[in-house]
Amino acid sequence: MLAAADSTLDRASRPDGGRQRRWAGIRRHGPVLLVLAGSLAAAVLMAFNVKAALEREAALAFRLSCVHIRTTLVETLASQIQVLQGAAGLFDASTDGVNREEWRAYTRRLQANQVLAGVQGLGVAVLVEPGNLERHIRSIRAEGFPDYAVRPPGRREVTTSIVYLEPFSGRNLRAFGYDMFSEPVRRAAMERARDTGRAALSGKVLLVQETQEDVQAGVLMYVPVYRRGLPLDTVAQRRAALQAWTYSPFRMNDFLAGAFRGQAPPPSVGFEIFDGPEPRPESLLYRSGPVRSTGAILTEPLADAGLEGRPWTLRFHQLGGPTSGVGYGRAWLALGAGILGSLLVSALALAWRLSQASAKALLDSERKFRALFENLAEGVVLHELVRDAAGQVVDYRVLDANPAFQRHTGIPLASAVGRLGSEVYGTPAAPYLEEFGQVAQSGEALAFETYFPPLDKHFRISVVSPRSDQFATLFEDITGRRRREEELSAKNEEMERFTYMVSHDLKSPLVTVRTFLGYLEQDLAQGLGERAAKDMGYIRDATARMGQLLEDLLAVSRVGRVVNPPVEVAYADLVRGALAAVAGAISARGVAVEVGGGPLTLFGDRARLEEIWQNLVENAVKYMGDQPSPRIEIGIEAGGPEPVFRVRDNGMGIDPRYQARVFGLFEKLDPGSPGTGLGLALVKRIVELHGGAISLESEGQGRGACFRFTLPLALKERTEGTSP
Repeated sequence: MLAAADSTLDRASRPDGGRQRRWAGIRRHGPVLLVLAGSLAAAVLMAFNVKAALEREAALAFRLSCVHIRTTLVETLASQIQVLQGAAGLFDASTDGVNREEWRAYTRRLQANQVLAGVQGLGVAVLVEPGNLERHIRSIRAEGFPDYAVRPPGRREVTTSIVYLEPFSGRNLRAFGYDMFSEPVRRAAMERARDTGRAALSGKVLLVQETQEDVQAGVLMYVPVYRRGLPLDTVAQRRAALQAWTYSPFRMNDFLAGAFRGQAPPPSVGFEIFDGPEPRPESLLYRSGPVRSTGAILTEPLADAGLEGRPWTLRFHQLGGPTSGVGYGRAWLALGAGILGSLLVSALALAWRLSQASAKALLDSERKFRALFENLAEGVVLHELVRDAAGQVVDYRVLDANPAFQRHTGIPLASAVGRLGSEVYGTPAAPYLEEFGQVAQSGEALAFETYFPPLDKHFRISVVSPRSDQFATLFEDITGRRRREEELSAKNEEMERFTYMVSHDLKSPLVTVRTFLGYLEQDLAQGLGERAAKDMGYIRDATARMGQLLEDLLAVSRVGRVVNPPVEVAYADLVRGALAAVAGAISARGVAVEVGGGPLTLFGDRARLEEIWQNLVENAVKYMGDQPSPRIEIGIEAGGPEPVFRVRDNGMGIDPRYQARVFGLFEKLDPGSPGTGLGLALVKRIVELHGGAISLESEGQGRGACFRFTLPLALKERTEGTSP
């Protein structure tokens, strides 16, 4: 018996007995452990899926932040170019130069409107003609600067000097009198601007405004100012016509602070700006802060800002690594909660909790990305390349688009998403297929501005590739800006033509006066009184022409300015006053004037309104020709939403080929006729100032002419029953 007991103990204490008991426990709990292991694996897989989705979101957000920074820089540089071109236009519009006080008033207006935010100043550097250095120094000292001198001293082949720089205080006083052309980096930019006629940006320099504190890298932007009336078609002509540069110095830290006021880049993105096509340490212009990038790095040129010959290079850093800003806490929390639930409840409960938590995290992530996507002011469209059977790219398909797409293009989202690019825009081939395809296949970002004929709009487009064969476009409608630029260009051309015509029309009577003054001296010396009287008559006629031209120019300049306070005035009184002003000409020609129209009240500057009828009637009398029974009809045409005023004559008429020109400045179809050619231009500007339009009808030579116009802003009320 004792032996049997010993035998039993011996079996229980042997190693193979313990293994049997452990295998028995595994067999008993095996299903539970298997379910638990499976649920844990599922939870881990879901957590990694959430992690991947969050990282994709962070990558796209990084690219969008880079696009935002680049776009802001391009827009800021473009606006500074416009400021300097406008400053050069101030010199073009001035007949006797721009003095210091006028320059100060101009820059103060720009500063008040925050146009110069972040810019060190706005200045003028003049070209000192060879041999005129001492005269130049005396003239500036005479303005109240007894210590003025051109720096550095010495004589050079070409000498320039900073004479204006606003605000004229603090650091900027150090630049007064500095010859920027004496320094090679500045000189290279000034020469590019001079030779091309466009804005030019210098390389990296240390501004003369710098002190011992807060030293910053600097650059300067130049726009040339040429003498009026000189040809500018060739480089040689532009060099000969140059008189000055308008310029702005940029202290780069201050400049960038002004560019990003109110819209600072996210803290997860750092960026650097380098002078030139490559990011070299010695060419660093700006760094947003300490850059310790462990994530993505994106380098791209900034060569599309409208500058001549000086590109910048931008380098973007994803700070904190590729997972910077990713909320992994949600994924790991979901995983931990799932494990605990599995241990406490069951493997099935664990699987359910993990799946629910992961799904919520994924949903939150998608909601945040969708909110960012839909609330961007720029249009954002995601595309996928479409290939043919041979693998060639033939089109692209719109996968998704934000609401701004519809606002900028006018195309409903329902008509775009899921369709081919050629179908969306109604073109034989998908627009910009080659450019977009290259980005989608290479991954290299692209940015450009373009006119898009199918929509008749101008766009700024940035293109990135989130994955192979896909690309996203971020675009903005810049049609308004482009049209404003075109309008400004047209106004500048009109101003140049205006200046030329004024100088031409004033020169002719001046030549006459000078010539006959010489004859007058000779005739008086010889006692030829009769010939002297004729000479004085010629001089009188010439001065009268000059006086009439100056009066007409003054009238044109007054349009749009408040000269007299607005008053209520009856239509009949306006016509009566206009006819009284030209009564002499009407009587001398024997013109019959018929006035129609009922009681109508207008509101505005009476003198300006009277000038409309006065100039139209005076023009009709002037061009009656040999009409034996000259007649002018003045009236009002009813029947439309607003009254239409009419002045009709039976005079010479106007050939249809020339009717579009009659409202231009200095336009005279008959060069030998009296007047300056400004009357109808003045009428058109006054009418447009009152929100109206004017038109001309004439069946041709000898068939008379009829001018019709509206004045909606001057209309006060119209009595019922008014008849034309």
